[in-house]
Amino acid sequence: MASSAHARAPRTRGRAHFATRGPVAGRASPNHRSAPLGGRAGAARSAGRRRGTAPSPAGPRRSGDPCRVGGGARRAPRPEGPGAAVKVCVVAHGCRLSRAEQDGIEAEVARAGHDVVDTPAEADVLWLDTCAVTARADADARKAVRRAVRERPGLKVILSGCYAALAPETCASLEGVVAVVGNQGKRADLIADLLETPGACPPSSAHLVPASALTAHIGVPRARRGTWPAVADLPASSPRARTRALLRVQDGCDHACSYCIVPPVRGPSRSLPPREVERRFADLAAAGVPEVVLTGAHLGTYGRDLAPRTDLAGLLGRLVERAGATRIRLSSLDPHEVDDALLDVMAAHGDRVCPHLHLPLQSGDDRILRGMRRAYAARAFADAVARVRARIPHVTIGTDVIAGFPGEDDAAFDATCDLLLRARVDYVHAFAFSPRSGTAAATMEPRVPPRVVGDRIARLRRISQAGNEALAARWAGRTVDVVFDRFPRGGVLRGVSEAYLRLEADRDRPALRGARVRGVVAACGRRVVVPPVEATGAAGP
Repeated sequence: MASSAHARAPRTRGRAHFATRGPVAGRASPNHRSAPLGGRAGAARSAGRRRGTAPSPAGPRRSGDPCRVGGGARRAPRPEGPGAAVKVCVVAHGCRLSRAEQDGIEAEVARAGHDVVDTPAEADVLWLDTCAVTARADADARKAVRRAVRERPGLKVILSGCYAALAPETCASLEGVVAVVGNQGKRADLIADLLETPGACPPSSAHLVPASALTAHIGVPRARRGTWPAVADLPASSPRARTRALLRVQDGCDHACSYCIVPPVRGPSRSLPPREVERRFADLAAAGVPEVVLTGAHLGTYGRDLAPRTDLAGLLGRLVERAGATRIRLSSLDPHEVDDALLDVMAAHGDRVCPHLHLPLQSGDDRILRGMRRAYAARAFADAVARVRARIPHVTIGTDVIAGFPGEDDAAFDATCDLLLRARVDYVHAFAFSPRSGTAAATMEPRVPPRVVGDRIARLRRISQAGNEALAARWAGRTVDVVFDRFPRGGVLRGVSEAYLRLEADRDRPALRGARVRGVVAACGRRVVVPPVEATGAAGP
């Protein structure tokens, strides 16, 4: 892998990476009936956006949010008239990186003086950050747009993210879509422009600006690094965005897995310089955020593109010294990227670094792994798990598995299941193989019949359920450190422990919402008994 100096992308103002159609600014008619957006977009908002209290005044404040102080949508003062504030609902599909971008887009929307609202039913503009990891993710984006426009006539839709970059013309053809923003155009300094300007376009091509800038690198193994924005230029989350903040420290990928569309739609690997990571992390910690999740498209390659070169272990070592009462969690890492230096930091700072690693396996058969162009063999996964458990005995290990990759026979799938059981994996995210046009695997044969794939997914889910039950049993009766990040109205307060065990609170008190507290896991392994002392914020471990 080549290393290059980190260069900040020029902050040229303009819309070279926007495909726009019609105006964005302005409000929907007050006579339009509105209803909550259902489907995946609604689920992403309701299940994944449980907000926590943080004292910082920065960032969007969402109306009706039970864990916000004061309530109401937050924005800077703006004059009335044609440039008046619009109500924007931002929804993310897909991975943690997409959710981190959602937070950043919301922060930029609020900074530009517009209102951030919870649902499309309240909005003038729906900004949907899309996913393209599977064909189902593509379909989910289209369904979400159609449902939102049907239930909120006059709603204007902006599509961004990986599916928007992969299929801009298809996205632009959807009713209600007024702009398509590729990942190259999702710069913080351009977001406000898109909401401010009607986006006048020539009346040709169905009022669609040619999308060549969005598609120029589709199918190109390695786009020129200078054509993609530096991570520092991408939207950054505010301290008020989430109870468990997502801090993007890396984007893009230089690898070329045969099934994966991410490299062409996200570009080459780019890292946020350590000093900027430290600054953003310090802002989050100072605001009382109880947990920060370091995330990226290929987190394990962090720092390889920087000069001087660094790595994730070095970055983590710098952050733990500034963590205070904030704990740190790592997102997905490939098995061969978990080296001794990283384990040294995790083991030495167990009170600040969560004992949890997500190590994608994808397949436990070496022939299939070679077809996938993964950078490791099945034995490397087993060895990595053994090394991690030796250093951090109470660690939680999760993984991803693709079922039905072309050529996967019963023996190959059995090898995958056997490895998962021998490694005692605590949970499995199971995915059916989805051919992505432009990837090498899209034309591979033989295909596995859908019925067989479904049976394999069901088997993987049973393995995951058994692993999760064993994890809960291991922690029953033990004291854990819980961040309460999910609190649906009228529902049960839920949180996540340092070892990624999802727990329900034995009581619901306002002081627990968004807080980090100590508690004892009940015998069932699914509930945590919290002390009677009222929590007031991010508590120490």
